[in-house]
Amino acid sequence: CRRRRIRSVRVMSTRLEPTGFSTALLDPEPTVRTTPDPVPESSRPAERGDSPLHSVPHDLAYLIPGFVISVISFILLIILFSVGVGTAVIVIGLAVLAMALLMSSSFARENRRLLAAWQGSPVPAPTYASHGSSRRLLRTLTDPQLWAELLHGTVISFPLRVTTFSISVSWLVGGLGGLTYIIWGLFLPSDEGLAGLLRDQLRLLLPGSAHLANSMLNFIVGAIMVLTTPFVIRTMAGIDASVARVFLTNDRS
Repeated sequence: CRRRRIRSVRVMSTRLEPTGFSTALLDPEPTVRTTPDPVPESSRPAERGDSPLHSVPHDLAYLIPGFVISVISFILLIILFSVGVGTAVIVIGLAVLAMALLMSSSFARENRRLLAAWQGSPVPAPTYASHGSSRRLLRTLTDPQLWAELLHGTVISFPLRVTTFSISVSWLVGGLGGLTYIIWGLFLPSDEGLAGLLRDQLRLLLPGSAHLANSMLNFIVGAIMVLTTPFVIRTMAGIDASVARVFLTNDRS
């Protein structure tokens, strides 16, 4: 009877933790197992053992939205910054500058979400000196992290992402265009192209018609570009991500 009573006390003295595990209150130092939240499959970068082509959609899903964000942030932040600097002699100019800094922080947050989805792991958020301060305006204007995010949203990300986006899309489209030149090349007004240049300048004898020779040459170039597309796009995404880590996070690796 005594054993049953002790057992009933132990059963009644357990509760369900918010983590979903039952922890005994009788244990002075309960140990609760915790597991990290699983990263969705769609958010994980391609594994090393997967085909390189599997990484192309994932990298483009990072580069394309990042390019759109950089265009929008560049336009809005440049306008606010210019107005704020132009009217800095009055109080309204300082308020506009603070608005530009806070808006750059919002764009930085979206960039960190893209970066976390691309790398498949959480991104460490930076520490803002202006948070929790009673002198909000002055702290905002002197927060170095906000100025770093404004710099990234105006001077850094726009030219960088125009370059990475253009190279990635041009490389992919150029490769596919070379492979299919034999079809759409028939509709060109003049089909001399690369074959005509090689024939006239280098005095090379190319077999068949000019269209057939151009199709063969474009197919070879297109095949090389398609095969190297995953590596080119991954390099562009890696460069963009490295710059974003420097300006928008506490992770400098």
